[in-house]
Amino acid sequence: MQNITKILGIAPYEELRKSMENVGSNFSNIMLNTYTGDLQEGKNLALEEIHNDYDIVISRGGTAELIRKNISIPVIDVSISVYDILGAIKLANNYTSKFAIVGYSSITETAHLICDILDYSVEIYTIDDSSDHLGLLESLRKKGIKLVLCDAITNKLALEISLNTILITSGSESIKRTFEQAIELNMHLQKLKLQNNLLTEAIENFKTDCIILSSQFELIYSSLGTEITVSFYNYLLNKKETIPFNESHTFYHSVNNTLYNLKVNISKKANDIFYIVTV
Repeated sequence: MQNITKILGIAPYEELRKSMENVGSNFSNIMLNTYTGDLQEGKNLALEEIHNDYDIVISRGGTAELIRKNISIPVIDVSISVYDILGAIKLANNYTSKFAIVGYSSITETAHLICDILDYSVEIYTIDDSSDHLGLLESLRKKGIKLVLCDAITNKLALEISLNTILITSGSESIKRTFEQAIELNMHLQKLKLQNNLLTEAIENFKTDCIILSSQFELIYSSLGTEITVSFYNYLLNKKETIPFNESHTFYHSVNNTLYNLKVNISKKANDIFYIVTV
């Protein structure tokens, strides 16, 4: 059975949404729903749709960054390739007016690289969510710059103050690579999910109950009921304040007239430690 990756596409502008649909139609192993929404509108769309059991969200630039901060599933930024930016620069060179490049780091980092290699003298400005976008564009206009190469956010503001723009768009190859990344990432996530489910099932079927705590003493897993888990947790937290848990310890704790043996072992994984408490 083919593994299907369910993708939510939030495009900051309509042309990108249409491109997502066109490129996505070539993949038989994805289910894609796309919407158009920039920044806050895009974030709100993602929050409204996320309950529909999507595996991955794909978006672009500042909208992708904003969505990533507000949802729990992975968000992949539709990349801007060297060819996408170079094509925009070549087009701008056909104009006689001086131009500048304005955008999020996903655009400007590549633009700096291109201009350094080709020895182009172009003013490049990196913005983020806290930037005064309109103020920057006003200052560029006062400096005599009449053309701006930019992303969708800046494009809208530049047109409002009568600056000419070239919208730097993601080409089909860039969008295709984004879908490929989404499929590959989802394959890894599904394997981890399966392993986690098997581990949980094995623990639940094992005769000995256990509790797993993080290095910060956050509860990761418990095979016990809520009341007894809370009692054990508070007891161990109190012990940890007086005894450094840097080696195995055995404690005895009574709950509802039943005496329990709590053995705390330390497990070191990925440069972190976890406390495994067998009951």
